[in-house]
Amino acid sequence: MYRLKAMTPTVALAMVLVACGAETTEPTPTLAPLVATTIAMDDMATDSTMNMEHDDDEHVFLFGEPAEESAASRVIDISTLDTFRFTPDPIAVRVGETVTFRVTNDGVVPHEVVLDDQAGQDTHELEMQEMTASGNMTMMMDEANGFSLAAGESKVLSWTFTEPGTVYLGCHQPGHYAAGMVASVVVEP
Repeated sequence: MYRLKAMTPTVALAMVLVACGAETTEPTPTLAPLVATTIAMDDMATDSTMNMEHDDDEHVFLFGEPAEESAASRVIDISTLDTFRFTPDPIAVRVGETVTFRVTNDGVVPHEVVLDDQAGQDTHELEMQEMTASGNMTMMMDEANGFSLAAGESKVLSWTFTEPGTVYLGCHQPGHYAAGMVASVVVEP
């Protein structure tokens, strides 16, 4: 469950106004409002009151488990882009394989990387939408299955995959996931 900390009324009002201005009748969000919103969020991320915490003890990952970076048999370099894409996409791994995803934000706006199945992605997206709508905009803390990245930042996520199927890397900054910022991780038998 996410626990939110307070934000100043000025920041909350600014985020509501930015969010309202970002609404569009187009099926896909446009770049300018999303960049403005995420740059504002990046500026706010330096405020210690802007973090959210998530208790991964409540979330069971059916497709694998976090691993130590030293256990990885290979490193997969991933870029997050301001065109709301991850590269490469798709990514192939094997059941039993431990990999380290070395993720770099090659854009100018913050991005988020969450490794999860479709249900987990949908849940996280809904939580982020609810926080945005309520004016409680926050940045994700580093967790077992994901983290936020400031512009130019790199982080690693190591994982052992235990079940075949497809899981996803998603970015849930406002509007990014809806714009298609998701990559498939195909876990082959």
